[in-house]
Amino acid sequence: MLLPEESPKLKSVPRTGRVSYGMSAAERILLYRTAIETGFRSSEIRSLRRGRLHFDSSEPYITCKAGATKNRKDARQYILTELANAL
Repeated sequence: MLLPEESPKLKSVPRTGRVSYGMSAAERILLYRTAIETGFRSSEIRSLRRGRLHFDSSEPYITCKAGATKNRKDARQYILTELANAL
């Protein structure tokens, strides 16, 4: 688990580096950031597809289908515009 005071360290991690789990360092940082800012679990993150990313509205958000959530209900998580732009 990443503690709140540890999350700023992600911004200081080099964006270049070795490929791990088929993802570049920059991709992994974006993945971790998305998990931290949404609170989605790893299974919920893995279930996300482009159609679940809603960046055109005034308040960008990500949806997660009920089948992937712990409580088996659809989830809508609003995100910061900064994260939406990065994604």
